Amino acid sequence: MARESIMASLDSSALHVFFEKSSSGMAILDRNMCFLGANPALCLTLGYTEDELTGKDWGMVSDSVDWDVWERLKSGDLREASLSQRFINKCHAIVELPVVVAAIPDGDEMPSRFAVLAEDVAHDLEDDSSFHYLFDNMLNGLAYCRMLFENGAPHDFIYLRVNSAFELQTGLKHVVGRKVSEVIPGIRETAPGLLQTYGRVAMTGQPERFETFLDTLQMWFHVSVYSPKPEHFVAVFDVITDRKNTENHLRLISEAFAHADEGILVVDRQINIVEANPACSRITGYSREELLGKNPRIFQSDRQDDAFYAAMWGEILSQGHWTGEIWNRRKNGEVYPEKLVISVIRDGADEPLNYIGLFSDISTLKEQQRQLELLAYHDPLTGLPNRALFDDRLSLSMAQARRSGGKMALCFMDLDGFKPVNDSFGHRVGDMLLVEVASRLTATLRATDTVARFGGDEFVMILSEIQDAQECENMLLRIMDSVRKPYTLDGARVEISSSVGVTLYPDDGVDADALLRHADQAMYLAKESGRNRCHFFDGT
Repeated sequence: MARESIMASLDSSALHVFFEKSSSGMAILDRNMCFLGANPALCLTLGYTEDELTGKDWGMVSDSVDWDVWERLKSGDLREASLSQRFINKCHAIVELPVVVAAIPDGDEMPSRFAVLAEDVAHDLEDDSSFHYLFDNMLNGLAYCRMLFENGAPHDFIYLRVNSAFELQTGLKHVVGRKVSEVIPGIRETAPGLLQTYGRVAMTGQPERFETFLDTLQMWFHVSVYSPKPEHFVAVFDVITDRKNTENHLRLISEAFAHADEGILVVDRQINIVEANPACSRITGYSREELLGKNPRIFQSDRQDDAFYAAMWGEILSQGHWTGEIWNRRKNGEVYPEKLVISVIRDGADEPLNYIGLFSDISTLKEQQRQLELLAYHDPLTGLPNRALFDDRLSLSMAQARRSGGKMALCFMDLDGFKPVNDSFGHRVGDMLLVEVASRLTATLRATDTVARFGGDEFVMILSEIQDAQECENMLLRIMDSVRKPYTLDGARVEISSSVGVTLYPDDGVDADALLRHADQAMYLAKESGRNRCHFFDGT
């Protein structure tokens, strides 16, 4: 009854400590003979971790099972049985041990669990041939060591035995019988925590798992360490440097993804969004949660037609990428320009797996370009076309007249009385007057006409598609009348007039330079004739 009492209290803390630190192999099985847990000693014997054993069927680690005994244990006919158990360890070697199995009854006196106790599996580690086979053939690196203490503190350890995987994974040779401080110089200084951990396990018998980086070897290790007997430990390890490097690489990519200024969007092969970074949300106004599972069509602004998207996807699929500018729509409805790069990620069969879109809002860039174009082709004061843009417009208008067989007029306008305004009221009012004159000219002219400012108080106009000189004169009289109306500028009343010189194409010249000279000459004749009038160029 004393044994039954102890087994019934298996979950008590005192028995848990015994379970973990015992040098005898111990396991708890459920009614279906599946592992609920195994202590470090049994794990060491079988070559499995506890996680690997948990849930595994007893028969999967047994070369043979005495089913009659087990059925009697399950039925309650037997409370305890002694067996000679042939285990199959992780390296498929047979390990034969005497085993005691005790039934743990439930409330109805029927067993719900079984406690398994194997013989002391640690006392003959150095001599046990089965252990040596397991030790030498494990794929994990394995080292059996004796801890050295100085003033009660872990100071060093001696390699008693290592397997071939140890040498293969670490590159360390001829280590048996040597101290780790000799094998890996400086380890006490660069990895003091490692010695502390090994010492703690060797003294307490409590197994531990951890990851560590050895600077001298430039390697990462995943280590499981057990103590088969006092002051000794077995370290089972895998080199995880590649995994750690991959994790670090992925961490860097994740950081770059999260902190990139550009929006990053990932879609699957069905073109549904599977990932979006914070910049994507900042640019589009959609949260990540709102975007996941959606098609990127939610961004379309209708500025591009179906032919545009067909050509874009054709290039993506044929070339593997596409780069261009596109107009998209934010969540708030605002349309904005973006620079977009789309790339294909392919699977092992070279089929598209994902598509990645990298984009940036170029609204500011577009506005800067517009401002630069404005400065390059427009008068900075009035916003009218400057000489460069005017020359282009003049060439186009002359070509249109040639095609249609019609006429166009080139008109030079100079403001009468502008200098007295500048002298009396200052340049500020003078500039205001020029801006107002430009506004009146633009309002009076037709959409097909052009007015430009060449500098000072000179304006040049192109009147396209006119029938004859009389129609041109009528238009100019309306324009001059508009300019002659009084202005109120900064509280001052200002009155001016204008003198205009006119030349007709193709009547008065065959090239743009000749037309400009003729209109300029005609304007000076209008000035000399009394101002506030227009004068047509007369080649005779």
